[in-house]
Amino acid sequence: ILWKRRYTYMKKDIINLHFHSVLNSKVPNKTKLANLLVDILQIEKEAIYRRLRSEVPFTFAEVARISERLSISLDQLIGIQSEKVKPFSLQLTDFEHPGEIDYVMWENYVNLLSLLSTDPSLVLSETWNTVPFTFCYRYTHLTRLNIFKWTFQAKNHTPIKRFSQIQTPPRLKWIGEESFKKHTYIPHIQFIFDERIFANFIRDVHIFANTRLIEKEDISLIKSELEELINYMEETATRGTYKDTENEVSFYISGISIDTNHCCIEANGYHISLIRTLLLNAAATTDESTFLHIKQWFTSLKRISTLISVSGEKHRVSFFNQQRELLQSL
Repeated sequence: ILWKRRYTYMKKDIINLHFHSVLNSKVPNKTKLANLLVDILQIEKEAIYRRLRSEVPFTFAEVARISERLSISLDQLIGIQSEKVKPFSLQLTDFEHPGEIDYVMWENYVNLLSLLSTDPSLVLSETWNTVPFTFCYRYTHLTRLNIFKWTFQAKNHTPIKRFSQIQTPPRLKWIGEESFKKHTYIPHIQFIFDERIFANFIRDVHIFANTRLIEKEDISLIKSELEELINYMEETATRGTYKDTENEVSFYISGISIDTNHCCIEANGYHISLIRTLLLNAAATTDESTFLHIKQWFTSLKRISTLISVSGEKHRVSFFNQQRELLQSL
């Protein structure tokens, strides 16, 4: 019993020690730190100093309040400091009923693309195992379908919302269109596609159609836009550039299946890595080592992929003809 008590106290001491260390790194000046903690916890300064001298431990509620105010993460609280732990910012947005904060995040990303696109060294690399959202934003019903799929999984509507009930907010529609336009101004873009990108997309439509969540008329509209998209992507791949801007774009077909959608943005002195998750959301980081790791992953995948832009005409024609055949199943 004594050993267990001693062990419990040791764990508390270690946790408090880590917390003190994090506080000192956030605010090195002890006087300023004490004044700040008085403001946060609303207790007397002497009580604060007793905590800082480890005479009295911080309570869980106090640690939570301080952590929220000073943006202290769980990793920092428990003392995890490792090259294997990388910080990501997951953007959880509402695509059905966006709020102002959602719009601001999307607009900031579009503005960032616009700013970076002026750098001739800018390179954007992406992997996709479904039809890229960037291209879908050009089409009304494909955009609605992505929002419908997100709503189906993210919201617990009773009864389940049908595709016909989903509408794209005008401001979101505009942001999507602007996002695609800004992509065309990027000097160098390279995509690696899973060979089943359209098969996966069409399979989802089949599932929702079989559960009567998408009507035949809407399926016809989705099919028509998918056909337009296939034609557009083939024309772009044949040229190797975007038609309106003449900026370089490369399409590769992966020799193996792609499990996760990644994006790397690289410019002079600026790196962004995105891992897409929860369908339309993304986790982002500017950590350089993470960027280099994902870039290496992309480079390795490119070695076993087939380039179908400009060159590789036989593979290009075969790939897009296969997508048209799949489309007839709708």
